[in-house]
Amino acid sequence: MSEPLLVISEPHPQSTRTAIVADEGDSIWLYITEANSADIVGACWVANGAGVPECPDLTSYTSQKLPPPAPVEVLHSGGDVTNANERGWELAWSTDGEAACLFLDGEVRGLITPSGGYARFLQRVCPWGKPWDDQVFQDLFGDASEPESGSGSGGCGTC
Repeated sequence: MSEPLLVISEPHPQSTRTAIVADEGDSIWLYITEANSADIVGACWVANGAGVPECPDLTSYTSQKLPPPAPVEVLHSGGDVTNANERGWELAWSTDGEAACLFLDGEVRGLITPSGGYARFLQRVCPWGKPWDDQVFQDLFGDASEPESGSGSGGCGTC
């Protein structure tokens, strides 16, 4: 039996949006839903799994209806994650619940809003998201440099 994929799902009590971190096989994505709904309205790549080819065959992911890993030409080094289920994933919400950020072992890796997301290891705007922007992070989360609220322990399981 295969190991369960990482899934963290956390609703915000005021905005009623849900932030979701999902291991999609060869990549990890951060999602945000519409208020009072399970409909995804924002998605952003945050990491490739270990061993993903530098130039993955994107059509094979499309045919499987899976989000593809990011190819090397859009990445800074360091965007791979090994042993995703054993790592310290944490979500934190903006005060208004319109944005969520994702921490891995205490380091921010991405943030998501209904209009899209920003990932620490993207070099440029591309279908996987936007490159990290410290000003956007500060505008949404203040001076937060580590998670103050959220899932705490991360975890495995299903939504």
